Amino acid sequence: ESITNESITNDEEMKSTTDFIKKKARQNTKPTARRYGINSEFPTQFPHQMEPFLSLPYGVRESFAATSSIHGNENSPHFRGTIFRLPLRTDNFLGICNRTFDDKGMALMNEFVKRAPSSFIFSYNLQSISVDTWLPSELIHRPILLSRVSNSPIARRSHIDDMRNNMDWKKVGGKLSKLFQSSWVPIHSSLTLHVSNRFGKEDIEDGVDIVDTFLIRSVLAPPKLREMACTDILKPLQLIPIVSLAAHVGRSKGSERVDFRPMRGTLFVGLDTCERTGLPFLLNVPVFQHELKGTVLLDRKDDAEFRKQYPRIRSLVSLSGGESKTVAFHVWNRQAISSAFLVLIPALLLDLRDSGVYGRGRQFLYSYWPRFNKICEKFQELMPRTVYEELAKPDVAMYLTERNGFQGIGNGCFASPDFVIKGNAAHYFQERLSMFAVPKAVVEDLELFGAEIRKLNPSTARKMLKRQAERTQSLGNKPKLALELLEYCLADFVDTNEFEESAIAGKIQRALHGLCLMPLADGSIGTIGREMIVASLEQQSMLPSLKAKFISHQAVIRLSSFFDRPGFLNAVSLTRFGPKVLANNISSVLPFQWEGEEFVRWDGNSGVAGSPSPLWIYQFWREVPLWDQDALQLFRRWPLLPTTSGELASCGNAKYILSFCPGAGDEALQSSLQEEFCAMEERFKEQSKREITLLAAEDRTDECYSNTKEGNIPNNLYIDDDESSCDEQSIEQEDESNDIENDIDIDIDNRNDGDIDVERTTSHPETVDENPPLLINENEEESNLLANGTMNPLSDISTSTPMNQVDSYINSSSVQKLHDLLLRIRCPLVELAFFDSESAKLIMPPDRLSVSRRILTTLNQCLNYWTRFSTFSVEDKSTEERLRWLDLEDEEMDNLVSYLAIDQGSRLSLMPSDLAMLRNLPLFESLSHERVSLKDRDEHFTLDDSIDMDGLNLYLPETLKRRFLVEKQDMKELLEDLGVKPLTEALVLQQFVLPEFANMPLAQKEAVCQTILSKWAVLGSSTEFVSTLKNTPFVKKQLNNQNGGEVVFVEANQLLDPRNEFLHLIFENSKNVFPAEEFGRTEWTEVLSEVGLKTQVDKDIFLKCAWKVEEEENSAKAIALLEYFSENFAEFYDSSQDFCGKLSEIKCVPAELDGQLPILYKFRDVGTPSDRHLISHVLPVMQESVVPPQVLYSSLGIKSPPSIGHVLKQIRVLTNEGGILDHWNYKYGTIEQVFASIFSFLSDNYDHLSPLVQSGLSEMPLVPVGTTLVKASRLFFRLAKDLAPFFYEVPRAFGAHDRLLRDLGVRDSPKSTDYAVSLIELKREIGEGLLNTNELKSVVEVITLIAEEGDGEEESISRGSILAPDSRGRLVSVNKLMQNDAPWMIQGNRLDHNVVHLVHPKLSKDLCNRLNIGKISECVSEKLEDGFTPSIVSEPDAALNQLTKTLRSDAFVAAMDTLIDKNGKRKSSMLREVVLTAVESLRTCFVLSKAGESFGVDITANPAGALFFLDNRKILIAKRSFPFGVTSELVVAICLCDYFGIERRNVAGLSAILASNGRNVDVIARAVGLGCGEESELRRGDPGSPVIGADLDLVELKPLKVFGKGEIVALKEEGTSNLVYGIVVEGGGGSTLSRLKIRTGKGEDAFLLSTSIYSFRTGARAEQSVEGDVDMRKLNSANALVRDLNTGNPEVNLVDDSERNNVNGRSGAPVNRKEVLSAVQDLLRSANMSLNDNVGDVMESNLKLREELAHKDIYAKALINEGKDLSRKLSQGTESFLCPILHQVMEDPVICADGHTYERHAIEQWLTSNTRSPKTNQHLPSRVLIPNFAMKSAIDGMSESVNAVKKFTEAFD
Repeated sequence: ESITNESITNDEEMKSTTDFIKKKARQNTKPTARRYGINSEFPTQFPHQMEPFLSLPYGVRESFAATSSIHGNENSPHFRGTIFRLPLRTDNFLGICNRTFDDKGMALMNEFVKRAPSSFIFSYNLQSISVDTWLPSELIHRPILLSRVSNSPIARRSHIDDMRNNMDWKKVGGKLSKLFQSSWVPIHSSLTLHVSNRFGKEDIEDGVDIVDTFLIRSVLAPPKLREMACTDILKPLQLIPIVSLAAHVGRSKGSERVDFRPMRGTLFVGLDTCERTGLPFLLNVPVFQHELKGTVLLDRKDDAEFRKQYPRIRSLVSLSGGESKTVAFHVWNRQAISSAFLVLIPALLLDLRDSGVYGRGRQFLYSYWPRFNKICEKFQELMPRTVYEELAKPDVAMYLTERNGFQGIGNGCFASPDFVIKGNAAHYFQERLSMFAVPKAVVEDLELFGAEIRKLNPSTARKMLKRQAERTQSLGNKPKLALELLEYCLADFVDTNEFEESAIAGKIQRALHGLCLMPLADGSIGTIGREMIVASLEQQSMLPSLKAKFISHQAVIRLSSFFDRPGFLNAVSLTRFGPKVLANNISSVLPFQWEGEEFVRWDGNSGVAGSPSPLWIYQFWREVPLWDQDALQLFRRWPLLPTTSGELASCGNAKYILSFCPGAGDEALQSSLQEEFCAMEERFKEQSKREITLLAAEDRTDECYSNTKEGNIPNNLYIDDDESSCDEQSIEQEDESNDIENDIDIDIDNRNDGDIDVERTTSHPETVDENPPLLINENEEESNLLANGTMNPLSDISTSTPMNQVDSYINSSSVQKLHDLLLRIRCPLVELAFFDSESAKLIMPPDRLSVSRRILTTLNQCLNYWTRFSTFSVEDKSTEERLRWLDLEDEEMDNLVSYLAIDQGSRLSLMPSDLAMLRNLPLFESLSHERVSLKDRDEHFTLDDSIDMDGLNLYLPETLKRRFLVEKQDMKELLEDLGVKPLTEALVLQQFVLPEFANMPLAQKEAVCQTILSKWAVLGSSTEFVSTLKNTPFVKKQLNNQNGGEVVFVEANQLLDPRNEFLHLIFENSKNVFPAEEFGRTEWTEVLSEVGLKTQVDKDIFLKCAWKVEEEENSAKAIALLEYFSENFAEFYDSSQDFCGKLSEIKCVPAELDGQLPILYKFRDVGTPSDRHLISHVLPVMQESVVPPQVLYSSLGIKSPPSIGHVLKQIRVLTNEGGILDHWNYKYGTIEQVFASIFSFLSDNYDHLSPLVQSGLSEMPLVPVGTTLVKASRLFFRLAKDLAPFFYEVPRAFGAHDRLLRDLGVRDSPKSTDYAVSLIELKREIGEGLLNTNELKSVVEVITLIAEEGDGEEESISRGSILAPDSRGRLVSVNKLMQNDAPWMIQGNRLDHNVVHLVHPKLSKDLCNRLNIGKISECVSEKLEDGFTPSIVSEPDAALNQLTKTLRSDAFVAAMDTLIDKNGKRKSSMLREVVLTAVESLRTCFVLSKAGESFGVDITANPAGALFFLDNRKILIAKRSFPFGVTSELVVAICLCDYFGIERRNVAGLSAILASNGRNVDVIARAVGLGCGEESELRRGDPGSPVIGADLDLVELKPLKVFGKGEIVALKEEGTSNLVYGIVVEGGGGSTLSRLKIRTGKGEDAFLLSTSIYSFRTGARAEQSVEGDVDMRKLNSANALVRDLNTGNPEVNLVDDSERNNVNGRSGAPVNRKEVLSAVQDLLRSANMSLNDNVGDVMESNLKLREELAHKDIYAKALINEGKDLSRKLSQGTESFLCPILHQVMEDPVICADGHTYERHAIEQWLTSNTRSPKTNQHLPSRVLIPNFAMKSAIDGMSESVNAVKKFTEAFD
């Protein structure tokens, strides 16, 4: 960035500024000193301000007294300091200021006292600072700071003066310094400064100074800063580029060293600016500060506002040029600071290293490391990257190791700064790696700036240990080392609180799996990833066989912080001992035969091998809470729950084993179990205490070893960076201290207390916790923890059962009796001796109701599953019933039911589920005197008294009598609660008969139906019965559509009402959707309509109708379907669009594609009739009568207008199919109408087309002119003449689309440049193809226009861009064309025609001259072939001698004078010197060259064949090469004509003069080139002229083509089969056979059928074939012509024979059927085929019938059109009857509050979600709707009239 900002000033300002600088310089050369005094009365005027200073013992009062006397005493005390008055007042002085020196001010003063000592570091004169306070509560002042410089003042000043007075840095600079490398070397200087301080009253009274030591390093003129200081703009400022850096390196009090925190790094400009840098240094640089704010300028934005207010405040005048410039001081500031960082930081760090950091220890060096992330943001960008790169050089020994001291970065390995390595692990790594002991900030900065370092962290440690797997496996006898290594490998996961996320779990799994570091209980080391279990000693005793899988107790203690974190154990494949571990290994302690048994017999002394002891069962239930169902499910296949019946019940069924009497357990057994367990527990506690004490002792040993190392790391390595208050700062400093302490994690030299993190594992030995977390405590909280570490629910009494409530039902007599009854029937009960009292209470029912509920549950379990009692041997299957019901008397059974439902005379509030279980007990007496259970609800009932049993016998089976119970008076209410209710006959039918209807025999079914029909008046009034009947399949339905077929019964809602006409129409072929047989009668349909028969067409039925139409593919039904949809639109309107969405997926829309027969499509796949012209060839179009309301278009997926893509596809079809316009059979519109619609669409959407599409449309033949599609670039709005088929005028039908046509490239009128460009486009289209006759004619006219108009235009066309036809009909550049004025060169076929292009004969010579087309005679010259020497015939030739004489004769010379041009260069006199020489042969070549050029291009095709050559008046004659019949006279005559420029028509005369030999004239004429062959080309296209060969290849027969006026065609010459040219006089033709007027060239015009007229293909399509074209050589497409005639419009194609005489003389007149037959016969004869008589008669008859039908159709259509016109006129009057919402004629018009009339259902739908008018959008004051009867009557009358007319027209249509 430039140091200056240029500014424009005038000369006067420049001069005044220069004078000011010079004057100031003179003043500076004369230094003066003055002393000012203050009046002695001044202190008395401001006592409130001055009295504090006058009371100080510094001589202030004496100084004022001395100045008051004229002759002051020089020996009196004199104050030589500066006094800052603080105008502060107490609250009493409100008139002046109400601010007081409050706590905030005192905090500011404390900050000042703290920072004051740093003011000495970079000052020159300052020697001491004293600060005193005088509080209102004190009588005198109190000193709080006495600070002074302990060094000699001379040393500090010399350090500064030596640098400041050295001006050599200026000498090195100069004007040539930029050209040569500077020889200046920056000067470095160091100084150690001691500052003595006494802080506070205690230090001052003590008299002992606290000495702070600062190491100062300065540098003079760093390179870049020196260059900037030497610039012209900064020289006037006399800047001295000295930068300094100071470090606070020590603090002592007397002889003792004091811990301290280095001062915060700030920026000094002599004194502290309070601008914090974030570095551990004090930086002094000569920088500029803001004039008002005092901030340091570091950015352009820092002084933008100041410069805006004072524009010239920083303008300086350059000494060299006197030019005023605005200085950008922030550039200097940035460079000064950056230079200080770059030069001083590495040097100062090396000084500190060499000094040993003044006795603070080697590690203390890193407290001065420039931590990049601690640097303030605005100074970070000024810190050069080079600083860290310098420190990272291999030869810079800055990094501390244990063995070798400071080493370079490449000579050791860095420990990761985030992780602690304990003693044994540290030695393990140190033996294998040389490790650096540096803070983490050093590592982070080195990595940040790209230093290549080796680093040890847990990740690399893990990799190393995995690579050294064999060594780690040898740690089997070193479990402590393995444990410490494992702790370090886990160190990077210390801060991970949970490991349940898959990413974290996968990371630690990959990190630890495979490490053999986990100590196990058997003394071995386990590999992580294999199965290992975390368990307490007690838990390990339960599975003794798993000792090799249990983790050692020491590891459990040390790693407990990890084991307790969520997801850790799963991530490293460890398992905590618990129910799941116990369940996975339970088979090792239990007999395998027990697995899967519900019950086993067990008494504690069972003879079964491996059966558990009672103590083990007791331990088990301490680990597995009986109330924890999830835990119990793990043991669901093992019987471990003791019961009173002497069995162990399966844990999976524990919830069914009863326990509701706490005192019912075996007390003796319980006491024995508790004593055994307590003894075992004491043994494990003693063992755990011993292990914990041993671990703590080992940690103390490591700690002592660590503390013996020298140079312990201080806790205050770094300083705080936050600008906060003193209190906040102290807290932040303490936090930072902790961060720094954790920073240096691997301290090989000095291991601090953090090395052995005892607090994370165990307590300090002095305060060791005797009970680790995994062991059972004996304190008060023990009761809240179970053995497996889970919380006991009893700890929160509010969530457990109240004891008084349990006691209340325990003492109940019914409970005791229940317990006795259950023991008698051997119901399973829990043996409570194995559970403590608290656990037993947890599984007790909370109340009396719960007791009954649990008993019911258990009894039901026994009934359903535990039907047999167990045996001691599981192999022996017991046959004994578990529940012994027979042991109870009948009365006891009734009592048992009573006890379960009643307690002390009150009914228990049993839940329905409880009642259901009570019903399952076989305790109820039925009418059949059996004890039955009421298992199924509503299976047992009582009968109502009103029921006649005899009537029920008709349909009630005998098996149902067991379902009716005997009523007992005392159990009536209970039976009602159990669901036993009396039934009426309707309910019997509803609940019993109808549900079984499907299983009843047919006769019984019919009887039931007859009963329903006969009693419908009563039964129909029951809503429940009707509802059940709706869901009963009682209606007959045919299984298939055949009458008399199989019948099934279905529900009524599955059938349709046959009375609905619409449904009857749609499903007329589907009998199985209507009721069958008697159910189809009227009396039944009335009943069925009330039970669900579908009578109306709802949305679902309509969709079924649509699917039926889709299935049948019936277009007529589809029309009826959609007409019904339109008529009943309101019923199907669906705001959620669900119905329309389903309908849109069904193919039910009749539509036609490209004139094909209508088939069914989906709505989304068709277009609307209004868009037919845009999509007819690419998208099916639905019929007009089935178009839905427009409001449903979007819901049904209909797109109108269609998408741009479909329209573009339509355009592609219309333009790509070459013959589509020639046989236009689109019946809905003409070509012009279709393309006008397309153009209208493109006009509306042109802006939405991409540039690529727009360009493609411009390049596409898009505009129809007749039947020809033309590019827009060939169209013009005005043409002076008809240039078809080359240029066209825009048809009038498309005049309204002029804007679109202009966008596509249509112009107003062509210019010569347009003609030229069009010729180029034509060339691009046809390539090397030949032009047909019409194209040739147009091209010639275009070239003529170019020549005519190009002369008058200002911008001429380059000649090379004009194309013209050559002699073969190909377009080439006129630069390549030549006029054929020397045809003899061409006729000999000796020229290369690929190079030589002759102009077409149709181009006149005048036109060629205007186009500057050269002549072949001027551009081509003949010479002897290079290297060829003619061989002269040696034999004398008398004939040649005679010819020579004749040539030289006067008579011949005179005759030649009459032929030779008198103005020519060659004269006849030269003939007198001509010599005729005979040679053996001649080889000549033709050279094409431009005028004036001596070189050219050889264009010879064949050098041989020349008969003569004139060489320097010597005529060489190859006489021996003459063709037969060619004489020497003839050759000489030709030579003379060519040489003298005489036309060759004179050759015969000259030859006759030379010799008269008239034999073989034709052969001679062809050999010598007589007759140039241009005559045929000149007559090409003239009427009556024969068609030339080039056009014969382009002839095609297209009978249905539209012929344009003036088009050149071909037709057969009368009487022959030869083709001659003709011109169309009147255009015509089209999609049918037509009659045309043709000019034949015989003086009259002829009317011919289009079948006898041949057209010409374009040259570009010469190799292509078009569908429907008939070639001259292949006319087998006559059948297609007949097909087209048969499908055409009869009334247009055919007329009656009687009208033949009237139409033959008119162009465009209809063609009669005989002419059609004749035309077909002619076509077939052309293809060597014939039409036999029978076929001919049939065809003629067919045509006659079509003709008669056409006449009738014409009459019918006339009537239909009249009817439609009448209907349309009537419909026009219905616009006022349209609903503004639906846009359809209203059926129920209502008047809304806005005064407008709407359809009722539409406006009601609107008002459900809107409060504004749909017509006016105004707020509606009311939602009341009033019927509009007047409009209703008018609509009905109009509808009747319209419908009548429609029916009339539809009858004929």
